Amino acid sequence: MRALGARRASVFAIILTESAALATVGGVGGIVGGHLVAWLAGMLLRSSGLVTDPLRVDVFEPAVLAGVIVLGTLAGLLPAVLAYRTEVAENLAPLS
Repeated sequence: MRALGARRASVFAIILTESAALATVGGVGGIVGGHLVAWLAGMLLRSSGLVTDPLRVDVFEPAVLAGVIVLGTLAGLLPAVLAYRTEVAENLAPLS
């Protein structure tokens, strides 16, 4: 992207946004998947008399989701900084 004329700050922001979006999708998918597994387990265990409420959202789930998003964004910080510091001229020069 830098070779095509993108600014350093634009590349930095795009990489951080991508890492935050991936963390958000993963966090929401994990919560939904966990509730789905709890629902399936509840259906299997209902015959034994165990009753669960898999649709109940715990008070900590939003905090866990926020933590996942923050950690995912922090994980994208190193690649974003490395892309920010990349010199276009050095990477376009021939290798020989």
